[in-house]
Amino acid sequence: MNGTRPLTAFTSSLQAIRNLLDLARDVAVRNDHRRLAFLFVSSIGAVGCSAGPRVLEERLPLAVALANGYGEAKWSLRVWPDVGGTVLWTPVDHCGGVVADLALNPAAEGPVYHMDNPVGQPWRDMNPVLARLLGVPAGAILPFRDWIKRVRTSPLVPETENPTARNGMADFLEKNFERMSCGGLVLDTQRAREHSVTMAAEGPVSEVVVGRYVKAWKRMGFLN
Repeated sequence: MNGTRPLTAFTSSLQAIRNLLDLARDVAVRNDHRRLAFLFVSSIGAVGCSAGPRVLEERLPLAVALANGYGEAKWSLRVWPDVGGTVLWTPVDHCGGVVADLALNPAAEGPVYHMDNPVGQPWRDMNPVLARLLGVPAGAILPFRDWIKRVRTSPLVPETENPTARNGMADFLEKNFERMSCGGLVLDTQRAREHSVTMAAEGPVSEVVVGRYVKAWKRMGFLN
């Protein structure tokens, strides 16, 4: 997800999706008795303007999608926002398991399924863990609004040292992050849990797992 690139930059990705859809259509036409599933996975931004607080697993109009795209967000400045509420994270390999469950389960005929952690855990417990893993001093965990202000007023170069300050990302976070990422907008997962054993077994994300993700992001250069 990158809101800094024009739509034309995603031409190859969109064409790949179209090719897969055409393949699924052709196979379905030739095999009347074979069940086919095409699952397209989006983000919570697809329902970011929903009235909430709980979004049901059903088709919704385009108007509920966020009007702006996601920008590239890397926490910077060696400070961390002290956000509250509930963090609902699902490891990507678990998401893959959910997709496989739904694709292979004959009973999974719903048009929309939500992949979201049905349990969650407090952000207040996760904040110090992430700060420590990212080398942020304990005294540099700031209230969210103060953190946004620090991002906007920092002398660091947005293009390289403070990417959160560029392309309206700070405005996006100030307006949407607490509502969409702290439990203010929750994706209902009742149907997904009924049809996916992986989703039904999902629970809080451990500190060990979080540490592995941060280590991997540092190794690939996403985090410094």
